Amino acid sequence: MDIEVDMDAVDMSVVSEVLIVLTDALLDADVDPTPDEMFVAIGELMSALVDEVMGVGEVMH
Repeated sequence: MDIEVDMDAVDMSVVSEVLIVLTDALLDADVDPTPDEMFVAIGELMSALVDEVMGVGEVMH
């Protein structure tokens, strides 16, 4: 399954803000994941996003 992202339509300042918000939320949650746990968690998030884009996901509602 290939997902194409039109990088011309991506506002990198928004991307930066999303990264800051996610990082702040992680720090505020008082969890200390290992790099492996972060990798798996981000993979799960990406999988849910792909499912949502493809119209088969109900996780992101």
